[in-house]
Amino acid sequence: MLVVASRQISKYKNNANDEVTVMPVYNKLVRDKIPSIINKSGKLAQICILSDAEYQDALSEKLNEEIEELIEAQTREERLEEADDVLTVLEAFLCHYGLTMQEVEQVKVNKEVSHGGFSQRIFLEEVK
Repeated sequence: MLVVASRQISKYKNNANDEVTVMPVYNKLVRDKIPSIINKSGKLAQICILSDAEYQDALSEKLNEEIEELIEAQTREERLEEADDVLTVLEAFLCHYGLTMQEVEQVKVNKEVSHGGFSQRIFLEEVK
């Protein structure tokens, strides 16, 4: 198998005429409706349901992936799409741990009151 970015490419030999068919192997967490979208397109999505531990790991990997994509986004539209992906994965991550966005928002408000935000662009260089 060849590794390409975050997915693998599997090559299968067609026994009838020895042609090679290339099939991507993603091995990553996807949104709930993606398998049916793939199947409606005439392809077959091979899936499995993750255990709690596997889901926890997959959420962590997905959150890192989406944050990287948000950082790399170039246009306003791309940033909006990627920000949505980050928030959607974050909500799933929080839900997995029994937390809500409302709880996080309250902590955010409290921390902004006590420590401020990041709007002043303060960069701490050193403490003597």
